[in-house]
Amino acid sequence: MKGVIFNRYSSPDVLEYTEVTKPSPTAKQLLIKVFASSVNPVDWKIRRGMLKFIIFEAIRPSRPVKGCKRILQ
Repeated sequence: MKGVIFNRYSSPDVLEYTEVTKPSPTAKQLLIKVFASSVNPVDWKIRRGMLKFIIFEAIRPSRPVKGCKRILQ
């Protein structure tokens, strides 16, 4: 599956559209196909490295995912 990733803090030029491993959900999880997603100020501040001093674990979605196309698994 395709995904957008970044491996260092910087401008939008560091974003890479690439092939990523498709996650396998556990028995208590869902895998959904997302049609579209938004970028908010926290997202670009994380990418620029402006919030790295307060991030201690992986960022996880905390709001509903808009544009959910369908449940895959």
